[in-house]
Amino acid sequence: MAIVDAGGGPATIKVTGSTTPQATASFTPPDGVLLVALCCGGFGTSAAPVITVTDSSDANATNWTKLSISDTATSGKGTAVVAWRYFAVSPGSITVRCAYTNLTGSKYIDVVQLTGVRPGQITGATATATFNTSTSSGASDFSTAITPRTVGSCVLGVTNMSWLSVAPTIGVHDANTTNLDTYNNTTDGTSHASFKYTSNNVASPGASLTLGPTTGGTAKGSGSTAIVEFLPYYGRTIIMQAVGRAANW
Repeated sequence: MAIVDAGGGPATIKVTGSTTPQATASFTPPDGVLLVALCCGGFGTSAAPVITVTDSSDANATNWTKLSISDTATSGKGTAVVAWRYFAVSPGSITVRCAYTNLTGSKYIDVVQLTGVRPGQITGATATATFNTSTSSGASDFSTAITPRTVGSCVLGVTNMSWLSVAPTIGVHDANTTNLDTYNNTTDGTSHASFKYTSNNVASPGASLTLGPTTGGTAKGSGSTAIVEFLPYYGRTIIMQAVGRAANW
């Protein structure tokens, strides 16, 4: 079974900086869905920033698994988080909510609904990266490499870009990346992007892919990127034979 974007998710949250928790509009996930929240924010305090993801079905953060990376070496101190939760049965109408610790800049939440994932082993490869902290010699390419492990998997990521020298024109590293959505916040001097592997499903596992956004060259700053491979579900039939067992995938 191929992983498919089921669509029907809420609009992306894009807000100027504050410490107020943010929640998506209500939406109703289908049965057998993996919710993937691609979250980020810019400008933390003196401590490392944290984004906590929950949903209104039970408000329990432990039901969400996340990969997070923070750029803590600069006053920009942004963070990028990929978080996910599987629902075997639709929870009905819900919202996805992010709460913020040590994070005062702009906020971004993009929720993707995936069907066809493997419930017992949801993720494969992961990758994180932080980028140059100096505006004058900072990064303009916020991509990083990931090596997917499984045929048919889906790769999603999110990037926070802070302390930008000028307002960027957000692009992509190369044709392997497609931005799902982007946000430039000129008030806070931050930008955010959620993205996917362009081909949707991986055909050649074991080959390195460099995925992520760019800022158009002249806009340089600090940032962080998080990327996760989500694995497909394949049904399995076990056939018992006199000489042993055979598995048909």
